[in-house]
Amino acid sequence: MTTPPNPQQPNVARPGEAWPSGSPDPLVTRGVAGWFDRVGDVLRRTWAPLAGLYLGALAVVTLVTVVAGLVAGGTGPGMGYDASGGMTRELGTTSIGLVLLVELLVIAVSVPVLLTAAGASFHLVLQRAAGREATVAAAVRFAWRRLPSALLWAVPAALLLVAGLLVLVLPGIYLAVALSPLVGVLFVERGTLGRVFALSHQSFGTTLGRCALLGVVNLVALIVPFIVLGVANVGSGSFLATALSLVVTLPSCVLWTAASSVTYAELRGIERPGTTVYALADELR
Repeated sequence: MTTPPNPQQPNVARPGEAWPSGSPDPLVTRGVAGWFDRVGDVLRRTWAPLAGLYLGALAVVTLVTVVAGLVAGGTGPGMGYDASGGMTRELGTTSIGLVLLVELLVIAVSVPVLLTAAGASFHLVLQRAAGREATVAAAVRFAWRRLPSALLWAVPAALLLVAGLLVLVLPGIYLAVALSPLVGVLFVERGTLGRVFALSHQSFGTTLGRCALLGVVNLVALIVPFIVLGVANVGSGSFLATALSLVVTLPSCVLWTAASSVTYAELRGIERPGTTVYALADELR
């Protein structure tokens, strides 16, 4: 017989047990209504640590981008735009090579930082949903441990997505949906790209529907910065513009984590009925 849940810890299940009747799993759900409820629950439980985590990651990326812009902009008097003929004639191959090198360095720093933040965010969500203590420091350490294997599959996944978008729009959209469980599979399961496709396709309609909801969020996240910058009358290349972009991007990152983690948990529950958040959290060990 299943022991009734502790009223002081209503969202904690025992190892190996299903959630008691009348006490729904705080992460694994079915249906759009349940999805919205769980996303709201995740935000209430973890918005503060998620905001701190992404603030740190975005600050690092912003700092690297600003420094890279200063370095690239200081490569010589030719680094500018001439209205009469495009780039000035003084811009030689050395300057072009330096700019490309700087851009590659920005990518080399930004991708691991953002991927670490994404993996750590899933750790925070799963652990807190299971009623366990979770800190940003512990989540980052977890993500760092699994980062090498995650990068091994995340980089080709990103290249595949870019290639799909460049070839045709529809293949790109399909790949965006099919690859949506990427972070959960890479960091929770230590899975491969094959596993990502398998999980998204075992209930592709659910995956597509949740991605459509996420797409609306991302669209808003893309539009809001331009509105804010336009109202503030700030140039897109200024430091203030970069700082404002960071501020408006932060909430969308937190919301993305909440929605993506609930979608991942829902797909795992569809794949294996009876899956609980406790079982998912155990996979983080």
